[in-house]
Amino acid sequence: MPASAVYRFIQRGLLPSSPTSRPPDGFWGLVFLEASLFFALSFWESGPPYAAPSFHPIAFAVVTLLAATAALFLCHLGPAFLASCLPPKPSPIGGLVLLWLAAGYLEWIPSLARTIAFPLSGSAPYETIHTGISAFLYPAAWLGATALLLCTGWARNLWKPISTISFGVGVIMLGWCVVSNWQGIGVLNSYFSGPPTQLDWLVWKRTILAATPAIAIAWRLGEVAGSRIRIWISGIAGLWLPAIISLAAASLAVEAGSNLHWRPSLFRGFHWALPGSGDRLTALVLGLCGLTLLAPALVCSYSIRLLADHPAWRWNRWLLPIAALPVIWGFASLLTMGGEVVRHEWDSPFHDFWTISVLVIGAAAGVAAQFNAKPPQPEPGTAEPTAAQYPAKTALLPPAESD
Repeated sequence: MPASAVYRFIQRGLLPSSPTSRPPDGFWGLVFLEASLFFALSFWESGPPYAAPSFHPIAFAVVTLLAATAALFLCHLGPAFLASCLPPKPSPIGGLVLLWLAAGYLEWIPSLARTIAFPLSGSAPYETIHTGISAFLYPAAWLGATALLLCTGWARNLWKPISTISFGVGVIMLGWCVVSNWQGIGVLNSYFSGPPTQLDWLVWKRTILAATPAIAIAWRLGEVAGSRIRIWISGIAGLWLPAIISLAAASLAVEAGSNLHWRPSLFRGFHWALPGSGDRLTALVLGLCGLTLLAPALVCSYSIRLLADHPAWRWNRWLLPIAALPVIWGFASLLTMGGEVVRHEWDSPFHDFWTISVLVIGAAAGVAAQFNAKPPQPEPGTAEPTAAQYPAKTALLPPAESD
């Protein structure tokens, strides 16, 4: 039964496994980087515009908890537990999976950099570029942002301060949007014919898909955690709680802003949460929103480095992103998917397909972790655990490593 399988998965994960005295170096940095993925404009534009928490509080709470829990199991616990069980050795299947994951990360970085480059260049691709200076500034800013993000993720200590800045800007922006639009909570817009409708399925689906880029960091956390309880702590602190907090706050801000500023025939979006929506948006607000996209871009670039360093990729590490380029071009030219009419600059058909495939990979990793579970090994100088202390099959994590 599925329920019994989930129960066994949770039971094995909560069993003690001789944890080390302290988390390994880099453990909380990875948790923080994973959490920053949810305080960015890319996440705020996923599920919050389709929610109405003040008019449907119970349904919103249920959908939020279900979405965060599903993302926790599919995008964090499954990959992390499998990483704790499998030995780091080359594998043809593992190499193909790493190639596919790297292709998705590599495709998303230029898309995010393009959005970040808007305020840097002073122009957007939707607008007519009147001068040669503007025509040069936008592609130069785009290419510069892409190269900077790729190099930052591969530098071992450079991504930490930048992700901290992006996370701080995201938290401040989100709190500012909620406070500035607070008077609109529970107020019905005069253009509405009735209470706003909450699209539960879209909120649930888009929230889970927005969490999929965390899979590579979750795998690394499973390798270095040192105990099963730390995998659960990293998942709750790095994914489950940030997803719930950010989704709830962003949904309230979007709903309140729509109640105050929405006009007929205009589409949903997080822009209604920004004070002074529409033609009164300032360059400063747009620039701060663009800075929040540094976090998911750094998640992608750092994940590419993790994938390139993995033993499953047997060739030179620099060949992994190069080999991923034909995969991107091939699927981007052949892939056509239906869905929402309105797309964002970072939301391409290829990225949609990639996020769905990552959910399948995460679910497969969780199932595989159940079949590869092993009894815990004692630390040096400790007694051998007996059969009465632990069941025959429990998840095994390797000793902690420095990142």
